Amino acid sequence: MIVDHRYTVGMYTTESDYLKLTTQKLQAVALVAADKNDVEVAQIVGVSRETVNRWRHHNPAFKKAVSAQRKQLAVDIYIEQSDDLSELIHVFKKYLPKKYYRLAIKLLECHVDKVKTTTKNY
Repeated sequence: MIVDHRYTVGMYTTESDYLKLTTQKLQAVALVAADKNDVEVAQIVGVSRETVNRWRHHNPAFKKAVSAQRKQLAVDIYIEQSDDLSELIHVFKKYLPKKYYRLAIKLLECHVDKVKTTTKNY
């Protein structure tokens, strides 16, 4: 599993935060965000459980990246499961910074238009 950098860099964290994370830490971010425990993360990444615990509790860049990845996962789940556009817009407002919220709404509008066009052709 690999962390989605589109959301951890720029949207919720800064590029300098991202640069502080090694490849192992980035892999661990994705696993922690997916609710894996310290032992599971340590085994997959190849470090000790204590190291994962230290990253989770004492590394601000790691904690910020995990938070960003969890927010993105929440948005993704709502998008996949939501048939109600008003609910989806509410999720965008809640989880996305203002400048990205507007972009997300524009992308959603484009997607809806594309779906309407595609379904008309069938």
